Amino acid sequence: LVLFLLPLFATAQYHFPNAPTFTPEQLKSDVYFYKEYLENMQPGLYRYSTKEEVDAAFDQIANDITEPMTMMQFCTHVMPLLKVIGNVHTDIYPDADYYNNMNTYLFFPLDVYFYQNELYVLKDLTDEESVPHGSIIKTINGESAADLFHEFSALSTRDGQNTTYPNAWMSNTFYQWYFRIRGEVKNFELEVVSPEGLAHQVTVKAHKEPRRKVVQAERYPYSVTLRPGEDNSLLQLKIEDEYAVLTLKTLDAKFTKERGQNYKAFLKNAFQQIEAAGVEHLILDLRNNGGGKPGPAVDLLSYLNQEPFILYSRVEAVTKSIPKENHYFEKEGKWSPLARLAFKKKGDIYEIKGLAARMSGLKGTKPTKPVKRPYQGELYVLTNPYCGSTTGELTGKLKCLDRVTFIGEESGGSPHTNVSGVTMILLLPNSHLRITLPLILFEVDINFDNEERGVVPDHIIEHPPADIFRNYDTAMEFTKDLILKKSNNSTVSQEP
Repeated sequence: LVLFLLPLFATAQYHFPNAPTFTPEQLKSDVYFYKEYLENMQPGLYRYSTKEEVDAAFDQIANDITEPMTMMQFCTHVMPLLKVIGNVHTDIYPDADYYNNMNTYLFFPLDVYFYQNELYVLKDLTDEESVPHGSIIKTINGESAADLFHEFSALSTRDGQNTTYPNAWMSNTFYQWYFRIRGEVKNFELEVVSPEGLAHQVTVKAHKEPRRKVVQAERYPYSVTLRPGEDNSLLQLKIEDEYAVLTLKTLDAKFTKERGQNYKAFLKNAFQQIEAAGVEHLILDLRNNGGGKPGPAVDLLSYLNQEPFILYSRVEAVTKSIPKENHYFEKEGKWSPLARLAFKKKGDIYEIKGLAARMSGLKGTKPTKPVKRPYQGELYVLTNPYCGSTTGELTGKLKCLDRVTFIGEESGGSPHTNVSGVTMILLLPNSHLRITLPLILFEVDINFDNEERGVVPDHIIEHPPADIFRNYDTAMEFTKDLILKKSNNSTVSQEP
């Protein structure tokens, strides 16, 4: 694993004009400061890499610092560590000044979508409208666009060895990553292939963020997304003749309440309607559901399980104390007094379960009984890379059901281990990079082997750019066709 990452450490760096630099000694000190806090605070550090591999990766990062670096160069230099750690909630961010000055930077003026090793234009935000959406970008300033994408994506945080989330996240934020890694560029020389298949060259000017937003609002008043035709409701139910579609865009009941929907009441009413309609094929659309809290996941599972179930086989932390609090950004994410009381010392860890878990409000550590009349029909779960955190846990429990079919793209969140909950934001003393440090490990009670990835669908369905532009939901239409074929076959088999 470490040897695989070595080429990333040698990636060419581009200087930002007038940016201050830090000495190699200062930066090496920050590297080992980061390592010390990870080892003392984050559980699950060695879930995907051994201690020897983690130690070697940090040593390699430090040893490769031989010259002064800017903050942004150092940020890029240490980011390969995220792949070794393998926890999507552990991330590395530039200092606060980077975000405070975001509106002053010059960015790449195109939004992109990576599909089958090609970089497509999703939105043309150039002043000249010279690169229409659907075009394929072959090179950017003389570099292969696909190689740039892979280089940037390799630096992204992720759960385990998942690749769908880094690729999806990079598609959404490519213009920012180009700036962070290649520096500020005023003009971009592109080799592109038009939607009609004609190869040509074009030069486009960079945009500042405010200009990008203005052009986007004027030119794309609708949203070009991977979820065609969606409305603003977080929780939705649609019942058709052959199936029902239950869409959950979040597992955060507080958020749904703020948007005018009671999560528990919605689920109760939805499954009452599903039962009354005699639905035998239920499509559960979890795409772009980035997670939330365990409670809503447990509530949903109680309508889908036939027997009592447990969400978490264990919940633990390695510390309840927060050392050197002056090194944290705005003291965010501190332990609550109730959380401190709930975690009890057991050997080298702190464990939460039973009465203490219930008193702290954590659901899922004890058996939960299903509702009196749970749904017993066929279940089709739609997933994509943005199914993360608690939704990743939920996909793990759903996969344990014997009547479920997964459709779409591999979920970005691990179905087995989620390190999240209380999260501190650590400030590295010299460079002032910001590091997210989640403090609680949630291990999901599943009955299948997880190969360090998200749940891989039974039917992998990606979204071709052409389908996105024509507002066609590829995965949903595939699922409807699959149900129709099953229904027709069932009807034929029942005929005398």
